[in-house]
Amino acid sequence: MGDTTLDTVIKPPIKIFNKQMKNHFGYKTGGKCTLYVEVFSVKDLALTISYCKENKLPYKVIGNGTNILFSDNGFNGVIISLKNLNKIETLNNGEVRAYAGAKLYDLIKFCIANGLSGVENLIGIPATVGGAVAMNASAFCSEISNCITVVEVLDGEKFCRLDKNNCKFSYRKSVFLSKKMPIISVRFRFNRIDKNFIIDRTNEIFELRKQTQPGGRTCGSVFKNPKKGIYAGSIIDGLFLKGYKIGGAKISNKHANFIVAEEGCTSTDVYNLIKHIKLTVKNKCGIKLTEEIEYLGEF
Repeated sequence: MGDTTLDTVIKPPIKIFNKQMKNHFGYKTGGKCTLYVEVFSVKDLALTISYCKENKLPYKVIGNGTNILFSDNGFNGVIISLKNLNKIETLNNGEVRAYAGAKLYDLIKFCIANGLSGVENLIGIPATVGGAVAMNASAFCSEISNCITVVEVLDGEKFCRLDKNNCKFSYRKSVFLSKKMPIISVRFRFNRIDKNFIIDRTNEIFELRKQTQPGGRTCGSVFKNPKKGIYAGSIIDGLFLKGYKIGGAKISNKHANFIVAEEGCTSTDVYNLIKHIKLTVKNKCGIKLTEEIEYLGEF
């Protein structure tokens, strides 16, 4: 499987049938999946995916699940969690390798501790490294792809490396969104600077987020910005949709590109509110909004 340090089986996968999944996603809504699997090694990830393919079972590999709206009807397939593939390490060539299940927050903490700059602007994004890379997460004029050198993936049952130029990074896009190649780990090259500068910048960004973005049960930004310099949140705000509700799903009063799941909210409520926003923006502004979040299951 290559020279990955997680080839050795630490413990066998955890398997749970008919697992309630709502606590695994940002909105804390949704139903059950047929089978939930937590893997502890790259080898077991490859074996689990191979099993799904051989038995023609739909499957979805997830990290934090914070960018997914999971159907109230559940998912008739296998959900594979990478949350235990979370090691972060410094390589001999000075690069940092973070495994896909590592939380982005933990990577930022690792960088701060080691005086490494490059991802501090992403503080507050509730993603794993794999999810952040697949979506090319960005904030405050910084993209995670700026620091990437190599992405290590499973292509079928083979462990492969893609250098940055082959990952097709662009705004909220990468090759990993269109091809079923689960990200295993990512290699970064960061700038070494004064640790205090990184701490100050991280605190500044974190405070900005607290002032401008809601807490609670959200999946972050719902829509991509339609064009550079044109923001989905500003468009929705301009149509006086802040505070609009369907069931328990509400457009945030703090930031119009966030939907907050309140008490009693269902995934269907969120889905219907997204449809309402898209239709209103299309009818009033002639702009087609595209979701950042991903739907899983039938709606």
